[in-house]
Amino acid sequence: MTGARIAGAAAEELTMGARGRTVLLVDDDTTNLETLGEVLRSEGYNVVCARNGAEALACLRAAPPDVVLLDYVMPQMDGASTIDALRHDAQTRHVAIVMTSGLPEELVRPRCSDYDAFLQKPIDIPSALRTLSALAR
Repeated sequence: MTGARIAGAAAEELTMGARGRTVLLVDDDTTNLETLGEVLRSEGYNVVCARNGAEALACLRAAPPDVVLLDYVMPQMDGASTIDALRHDAQTRHVAIVMTSGLPEELVRPRCSDYDAFLQKPIDIPSALRTLSALAR
């Protein structure tokens, strides 16, 4: 199998794994929400967006997603506070969380470590898709 066919097969497997899976995007930057949301929808994910942790909690209680892609630095309720609330709620404690930040992980982890994966901004789309595919199964 050629490299192009292997890459095509891997992309098809990622897309098929995404169908019907829901990702909650939480970020105070509208551009980040729109851009990543568009990419994930094109890959077959159902996407729900929230602009801060408080909105995210409301979305999670209404319909828990398969994965939460959560920004660390946000107003009103940051990523660390949001994770704390999620992990202390029986309905949401097992939801997979991907923390995102422009800060390196070694600066985020001491304050907030109860996430399943970390993606540094700017987010590398292929890495994000691999991470989401693995966690949404």
